[in-house]
Amino acid sequence: MAVNACIDIKHGKFVCVVKVYGTGTIQVQGVDSNLKEVINQAKAAIENDEGIGDMLPFEVEGALYKSFKTRVEAEAALEFPEHYFNLRNEQEGETIKQRKAKTSPATELIMDSTCVDASYLGNPGDVEYRDIHTGINKVLFHKSPMSNGTNNLGEFLAIVHGLAYLKKEDRDIPIYSDSEIAILWVRNKKVQTELNQSIDNEEIFYLVAMV
Repeated sequence: MAVNACIDIKHGKFVCVVKVYGTGTIQVQGVDSNLKEVINQAKAAIENDEGIGDMLPFEVEGALYKSFKTRVEAEAALEFPEHYFNLRNEQEGETIKQRKAKTSPATELIMDSTCVDASYLGNPGDVEYRDIHTGINKVLFHKSPMSNGTNNLGEFLAIVHGLAYLKKEDRDIPIYSDSEIAILWVRNKKVQTELNQSIDNEEIFYLVAMV
């Protein structure tokens, strides 16, 4: 399924990823925590077309949130967060809108293209990724799960693998990714991960080192 929107929500040491698919399905990923529990409650309310203002986590100090009256408004906020939030990248001091200008200049969808995406169970945890042709929805490649990785590393390797695949096939078409961080890593030719290398994730770091 194609991902229409993807947002990382961080509170303290916990991070949850909210993905909205083209079918309208909302997926919440992350380790079990109060943050994930609250997001899942909000997800259920949105899916039932209920307001979520009364259930927001005021006891979760420092969490970023915003209430919406309808599911349509909430999904629009997930797809276009720069219109609803003034979120900042803590390391770069940039708003999401400023960062998108660097990573997502495309204004129209080119059907003769590919879409890469990673998925994971736990962060860090098992990470896999795949590449699909946008126009015909054909899976071009699928990397089996690798242990003790992060979503950002998976998204990065998906783009790199996608570029290598197109070079091998002698194709010059766009690659779409919903990961701004991974796109920046590719553009800067530098991976900036806080994940420590270990025997459990040597496959991921080996692939990163090969880039």
